[in-house]
Amino acid sequence: MLKANCFVVISLMLMTACDAKVKRVGSCGDGFLDPDEECDGIELRFTDCASLGYHEQIAPLTCRENCTLERRVCSGRCGDATIQTEAGEECDGENIGTYSCQELGFYGGTLACAEDCRFDKADCETYGRCGDGVRQEQDEQCDLLDLGGASCGTLGLQFTGGNLRCDSHCAYDTTDCVTSDDCGNGQLDEGEECDRDQLDGQSCGSLGYHGGDLTCRTDCRFEVADCVAVGRCGDNVIQEEYGELCDGSNLASVTCVSLGYNAGTLTCTNECAHELADCEASGRCGDGVLQGEYEDCEPGIALVADCVSLGYYGGVLSCSPECRYELASCIGVGSCGDGLWQSAFEDCDGELLGGNTCVGLGYHGGTLACSAECSWDLVSCAAVGRCGDGLRQDPFEQCDGIDLGPATCQTSGYDYGTLACGADCLFDLSDCRRGFLEYLIISEYVEGFSNNKALEIWNGYEMDVSLADCRFDFYNNGFSSVSYSVSLSGTLASGESWVVCNSSAVADLLTRCDQLTGTLSFNGDDAVALVCGEFILDVIGQIGTDPGSYWGDATQNTMDHTLRRKCGIDIGDPNGSDIFNPSEQWDVFPADTFDGLGVHQLTCK
Repeated sequence: MLKANCFVVISLMLMTACDAKVKRVGSCGDGFLDPDEECDGIELRFTDCASLGYHEQIAPLTCRENCTLERRVCSGRCGDATIQTEAGEECDGENIGTYSCQELGFYGGTLACAEDCRFDKADCETYGRCGDGVRQEQDEQCDLLDLGGASCGTLGLQFTGGNLRCDSHCAYDTTDCVTSDDCGNGQLDEGEECDRDQLDGQSCGSLGYHGGDLTCRTDCRFEVADCVAVGRCGDNVIQEEYGELCDGSNLASVTCVSLGYNAGTLTCTNECAHELADCEASGRCGDGVLQGEYEDCEPGIALVADCVSLGYYGGVLSCSPECRYELASCIGVGSCGDGLWQSAFEDCDGELLGGNTCVGLGYHGGTLACSAECSWDLVSCAAVGRCGDGLRQDPFEQCDGIDLGPATCQTSGYDYGTLACGADCLFDLSDCRRGFLEYLIISEYVEGFSNNKALEIWNGYEMDVSLADCRFDFYNNGFSSVSYSVSLSGTLASGESWVVCNSSAVADLLTRCDQLTGTLSFNGDDAVALVCGEFILDVIGQIGTDPGSYWGDATQNTMDHTLRRKCGIDIGDPNGSDIFNPSEQWDVFPADTFDGLGVHQLTCK
């Protein structure tokens, strides 16, 4: 019986456990709000634009397919460089409107904007302002208790004593200064504002105050304390009961925008009424005039934009009562960047690539991405390359266009010809040829004294070779272009040598020459190339490089020496751009050594 009861209990526990829902972490679209998601389906981490730091909202927040909030329904926030005064912003970034330190009552300085979009007055405060208790001599007579050492008697007027004070405009207040001994006789004497009950017909009202009882002080100056308590236009205190809307710089936080205008700087008139001229210049929503700087649209006026011009693919644009575009219909059609792939309009959108890859688009590899314009970002693909881009990508291609890499007909096993590249990025060998060219070399080089100059050619080909299309090209003093040429003539038999000499050389040299010329003149720093047709067969020196006086070292070099090709060398060096070291392929002899001319020893003994 006990075993049966245990079985029932265990079964019930297992059934209960099977009913529990299991959450898989990090699954966008499962309806659960994960820690790294802003939303998932109808589950939103933030319920309105205000909680995201925005000031305005034109539609409810919704969730995109990638579990981020659709923020295009939100607008206006601290940091967008636009001052939203209705949201309590005084400034935004570098935008401080028309305000300056001076307009805020300071005497100078540079006004800035703090991170909370409120004025940063730190630099203004270094210049001071009336009421800060520090007398700025250039701008103020006094400031609160700081009278700058002045008194009633030092003012140079008719005052004989009394108490000098500072008024709210940082100017001297002489109301407590004593003028003469006649004060108090009940008669108005010169220099007196009043005397006892004699007020000269004045009252608080005639002095510009809204009310109060005017009396006379013992120094025969008006006592306006009761007047001041009532207030006046110009005291920077707004007395609404007397019809004041503002007073001086005191606007009670009212702005052009809070009054319904688009922008502008609200000021106060001398009559303590709003000066709306600058506000009215910017217009207001609903005035029947489209102010493009401040409004998207104006109800009743044809729209100047549509969904497509605003970056959407379609929809019907309308104007809201707040003169802002109503985008709901546009958003329903979609736009680039909304995280939804509209294949009719886009290559891709964000991480949605529609299954495409670099290889699928014809490239050799790379990582395909999507640009901000929802077109393919092929930078990574192009870095790997594709056939036809003009760049040879090893190991995918032998060549590409005119980029053959280091390859030539010769490196492909031919003797001469022009190597080309096929449309499939493989070598086109159709113009490559084999022949005698690689077996014709410079076998001896004589750079002797004065005109003792000679060059020997050896034919290692199995047949006789005509030299009619061959020549020596000389590159003097490091020049990269030919300085002059000496054309060759005659026919060179297989295994034989041909010696070209300067016709003004010594007799011992001239007896060994096959061809004479008066133009053969070179020095140890001049590069010499053996050329047949358009093909360079062999080079002494380095074309385009000035070695100084010679190539080589102090003892084995091309100046005032005879260079004889070492035995066993039967192929020349056609690369005129590589470094030339005489000791690698040449034996070096003293100047005017001629005894080896006419014979090249191929076999080493």
